[in-house]
Amino acid sequence: MGKTKEHSKAIRDKITEGHKAGKGYKTLSKVLGLPVSTVGSIIRKWKAYGTGVNLLQPGQPFTVSFRAEARLVRMVKADPRTTRRELREDLMAVGTLVSINTITASLVTGLWCLANVALALAVALCRRP
Repeated sequence: MGKTKEHSKAIRDKITEGHKAGKGYKTLSKVLGLPVSTVGSIIRKWKAYGTGVNLLQPGQPFTVSFRAEARLVRMVKADPRTTRRELREDLMAVGTLVSINTITASLVTGLWCLANVALALAVALCRRP
């Protein structure tokens, strides 16, 4: 998914001031040349947070190192019935703190990469003279 365009503070202020003055979404979008959905999202953000500025993520996202991801994939390949909670406890014993959702995402990408490597090797072996 690509980065969305961030509108200037002046445009966001014009939208909020117009909304305070009682103008509708369509009127504001025609005057400023922006889509109605953009005007609506800026107004909704202003109503919810009191500001139109793009807010930061509430905390640092969990990341999994390459070694930890490889460890997860090895454990799942050895015992496919391993639960995410067991995987998390194993990583915590090693010293890596991750959430269960992060483990799921890592396994999806890790197993997908392994499947692609296995497929590439199989195709290479089939094409070998």
